[in-house]
Amino acid sequence: MTTPSDHSWYLYLLECADGSLYTGITTDVARRFAQHQAGTGARYTRSRKPIAIAAQLRCADRAEASRLEALVKRLHAARKRELCAMLPQAEMPALLAWLREGGRPSDAAALPSKS
Repeated sequence: MTTPSDHSWYLYLLECADGSLYTGITTDVARRFAQHQAGTGARYTRSRKPIAIAAQLRCADRAEASRLEALVKRLHAARKRELCAMLPQAEMPALLAWLREGGRPSDAAALPSKS
């Protein structure tokens, strides 16, 4: 989890009560998750209560986080779930290529993992 003193930007995905995934960016994932749960976050999560942080990815800066958010939001739900499974071990360059290609299933297996 992030801490308030950590000023890095993060891409995060939340699992919602209706089974959907919400994607956003923030500097403090735990705080933002709490806001979503309290109904003071995004309009989307007010009616689809978030139940868990599905994934988070530390980004170089806000611009990178925003670019990744835009790419992730274009993915279908199944690809977003693949992304959640890949995030802990994926290398950033391969992850970006996978996202730019629309998260094709065959590309997921080709992602090199961190050693």
